[in-house]
Parts: sequence; structure tokens; C-alpha cells
Amino acid sequence: MSPQPPGPGSWTLDATHCERAHSGYLSSRFAENYTQGMRESMARYGALLDTLECRLVDGFTYTSPRPLGAPPGARTPPAWLFWMLVRLVPPLRARTAVAAEVMRTRRWREDVHHFSTVLWPRWQQRLRALAQQEPTRLDDAALGEHLRECDAALWDGLGEHFQLSLATIVPVGDFAAHVVEWTGCTPGDVMALLRGHSPASLDALQTLDAVVSALRTRPDARAWLDAPPAEALERLRTDEGELGAAARTWLWEVGERVLSGHDVHEPRAIEVPGVMVRSLVQRLNAPATTSPQEDPVAALRTRVPAEHRATFDELLHEARLAHPLRDGRSTVDFWTMGLARRALLEAGQRLTTRGRLRAPEHTLDLRLDEVLQLLAGATSPDATEAERRYTTRSRATCSEMPELLGPPPEAPPPAELLPAPAARVARAMNLYIDLMFREADRRRDDNTVRGIAASPGRTVGQARLVLGPEDFSRIVAGDVLVARLTTPAYNCVLPLLSGIATERGGLLSHPAIVAREYGMPGVVGARGILELIRDGDRIEVDGDAGTVRVLR
Repeated sequence: MSPQPPGPGSWTLDATHCERAHSGYLSSRFAENYTQGMRESMARYGALLDTLECRLVDGFTYTSPRPLGAPPGARTPPAWLFWMLVRLVPPLRARTAVAAEVMRTRRWREDVHHFSTVLWPRWQQRLRALAQQEPTRLDDAALGEHLRECDAALWDGLGEHFQLSLATIVPVGDFAAHVVEWTGCTPGDVMALLRGHSPASLDALQTLDAVVSALRTRPDARAWLDAPPAEALERLRTDEGELGAAARTWLWEVGERVLSGHDVHEPRAIEVPGVMVRSLVQRLNAPATTSPQEDPVAALRTRVPAEHRATFDELLHEARLAHPLRDGRSTVDFWTMGLARRALLEAGQRLTTRGRLRAPEHTLDLRLDEVLQLLAGATSPDATEAERRYTTRSRATCSEMPELLGPPPEAPPPAELLPAPAARVARAMNLYIDLMFREADRRRDDNTVRGIAASPGRTVGQARLVLGPEDFSRIVAGDVLVARLTTPAYNCVLPLLSGIATERGGLLSHPAIVAREYGMPGVVGARGILELIRDGDRIEVDGDAGTVRVLR
């Protein structure tokens, strides 16, 4: 039976961020956290939406835009009435005034600065303190308190993530909207100008390169990499010199994060040590490359009418200033989820040993209060119920879910009906969201799928289908990653890859951003790619044409 809409209005599946259903643990508060965070972000940036409401359906994220002051499911009023409402209704007038203040003061600068100078250092300190509490060394009472602390960090981080959403959406979307209007270029041409301005997408490579640099001065240590992966990483971590310091930073920066999704049910990178060691060996053996990159700014700037070039420069500066926040705030999420996962699995191990659960990972589909109660001696939920929840959730994928629940979504009111500053905010939001989620029309023939050209270049390699965490261990150097989607948590495997091709995602999706940052060919939103390509196929990814071709 097809699922029912979770409320009035049109609900769209978010298939760009999560391939699998959310765990029972995260489902307990995710929708509420998402909705409230977006509500605060909309208010801060003068959007005429109250929020982007989130509901979970069978564990999957569905969202519905909620116009400010309108009941859920209300239809868009006629243009003449909308024009009057925006100018006469006090809450809407107040929002347009906020939009004017946002564009005048460039409010995102304040948020970006606060994140980089206050929130980020504070998070590093908080998370390092949590990481130093080794769960296996805690008694049940202390483990329960540690679980609460990890839980609080996780929800605080997600709250800040959603609250900061428009701090990157508005300046990046505003820049793209202006440039497309001035030049008639494609949004892909605009996104190329943001390459090099998502440092969070490269942090895994930077810390890895520090280990590589130290290894090159220690020929004796290279033999450690021939040991079993977990042993090799431990030898590196416990080294007392520069190599050990670099390895500990790498293992902290990358190893403790969840690897392949936005949930505690995904493994931490340290749980697949073979992938980490292969990435290190590949980087160590790779020849240095210094191929010059053509400056895309100069070429596109010449297409901008002369009277707009100064504004182009200003908007580009603002977009590049705010773009790092796109994935920077996600880094916090992956760390908090990794630490929560570590603590939940330790609780699960104890409960399994005591016969209360059948497997440690079954804690991932229990609410926090249920885990704490089981640790304290409660008998409910029992092992059968915990296993049922885990099995039901782990078998579900977003490909089985309808992309739309309820009536088809209405187009937003034309931005031209709004006062100028509010119109800029609306255009920026609409375009940014379109670039994040819009995929190519489904087009394929016997050996080719067409998607969105996300990162230029062409590569030929062996397809490595990654449909779940269990597939990461099979990635080898030179593979082309083929997946439904990726997240910035894939960073630890990117040094192994020669290209990326995904079934979901738009030009501002995670795989598109990381492909550009790593300078590898990338195609996203290639619907049907998982039907055409088999694991191990020899394929060609053309990031200029937006095609993925099987060469078998």
C-alpha cells in the first residue's frame, strides 16, 4: 500500500541526502529539529515562508513549504491579491523589511564569521572532550551520562545546521541568479566559479597529505602499511614522532565521522580501516600533478555587460565567502553522529552480552530513553521488537518511496510581485534549491545514461557500485564511484577515485561539490544509472557532456 501524505499540501521526498531510512534513534526528533531550524532561518533572512516543514514517512524525509501566515495546504492566491497581501499584512510587511536589511547589511557575513570564529572552535573542543571518554571504560551509569552528552551534541549540531541554511543559500543563489540573467550561461558555468571554496570537502585530503608527507621522511614506517589495516593504523597512531602526530590528526578528523550518510546507522570511517589504508597508500604512490587550471572567472566575466561587472565581482566575493558554510556545518553533524554511534554500539554490546538484545547494532533503532532504560534493567522493548525495528529499517531504500505525496506542488508566486529586496531573497532561494535537488530528465539508451555535467573532464575506469557501507571495502585505486548519492563523509575514499557518477542530486548536491573540489570528472542526477551499470563494468564518465557510458 502506498504511504499517505503526512499532512495537508504537497510533500516531496528528499532523495538527495539520505538513501536509507533514518534510524529509529534519529527519527525520534529529526523532523521537529529540521522544521524548527528552518523556521528560524527563514525568519532571520526575510523569507516569506514560515518554514520548510519536515515529516518522516516510513523513516524517509518528506518536506512541504509553508507560506507565512497561510494554513497548511493553502493554495497560492491570485497575483493581484498576493501583491496586496505582501504590502498590507503586517507579518508579511515585517518579513520584507527583514529582507531589505539582510541585503543591505549582507547578514550572512555575520553568520559565516560567527561560525568560523566561535561555533567551529567551540565544537572542536566539545567533540574532542566527548571523544576522549572511551565508552568501553565507563560503567553503566557513566555510559548513560555519556550517551546523554552525545545526544545533546547531536541535536545541538543539527539545530545549528538548519538555522544557518539561508546564510549560504541567499548569497550563492543571488550570485547565480544574477549571472545567469546577465550572461545566459548555464548554472553549471556559475558553479565552476565556486571551486576551491569548500574547504570542508578537502579536509580529509589535507590531513591525509600531512601523513603522506611524514611517511616520506620515514622509510622504515612504510612497511607498517603491509600489516592488517587495523594494525597498520594503530602503528601510525602510536608513533611518537611527527608521523604519529599527523596520523592522530587524520584519524580524528576523518576516522571518527560517520562514513556514508546523515545517520548513526552508517559506519564510522575507522570501522573500515582497509579503505583508510588504501587511500593512504594510493596517495603515497601517486605522482605529483601540477596541471594548470584555466581560470573560469575571467572567461565568464567577459560575458557580463560592462555596467554589471563591478556588481559581478562583489556578488562573487559574497558567494565565495558563504559557500564554505554549505559543507562546513555538515562536518559537525558527521562527527556528532559518529560519537553517538560509538556510544550506542557500546551500550548495544553490553545489552547483547546480557541477553537483552540479539545484536549490538539494534540499539540504533531504539530511542535514547529506551536504551537508557534497558541499561538500567528494563525489559521493554524486548529483543524481538528491537530486531524487528532494525530489520524493517535496514531493508528500506528511497528508491521504493514515492517522490511525491499529496497533490503536485504549485509554483511559487513570481518574485516580480515582491518588493525588490524580498524578490532577491526569493529568487536566490528558488534557484539554490533547484540546483540542489533538480536532476536530469530520465534519458538512457543501451549503454549510456545522461545526467547533469557537474565537474569537467573525462575518465575511464572500473565502476564500483556503492549501495551501502558494506561496499566501501571493495573500492580500489582508480575506481569510478557509482552510487545513488554521496555526502561529504565520503571524503576519506575520494583519493582512491578517478570519477563520480550518481543517480540523484543536482549541481549543488554533495557529489557535485566534491567532484569539483577534487578536480575529478563528475556526473550527477543520472536517473537509471543503477539499472544500467553493473559492479566492475568498464565505464566512461564525461563531466563535460554529462554522460556515463558502459564500455563492456
